[in-house]
Amino acid sequence: MENSGAKNCKTKKKTSFGGRRRRVDPTTCERDYSGDEIEFMNALDRYKHESGRKFPTCGEILEVVRSLGYRKAEAASVGGEPAGAL
Repeated sequence: MENSGAKNCKTKKKTSFGGRRRRVDPTTCERDYSGDEIEFMNALDRYKHESGRKFPTCGEILEVVRSLGYRKAEAASVGGEPAGAL
């Protein structure tokens, strides 16, 4: 009898979604972006347009970030020792 109950739950879930499971792409859903996010997206779009590259590498994205003035705050440390001390 438990199997019939599980089957009914699955049926109810399907009908509530119209028989299909909804997928939401987080890159296309509407939301309020911060000013920094918009500035970064515009800078990356500008880079893509100027370079002709649809899919920039991580290094190229880092160039865009640096062009916006971002810098690493301080060197990362491992186990409380300064970086490079290993």
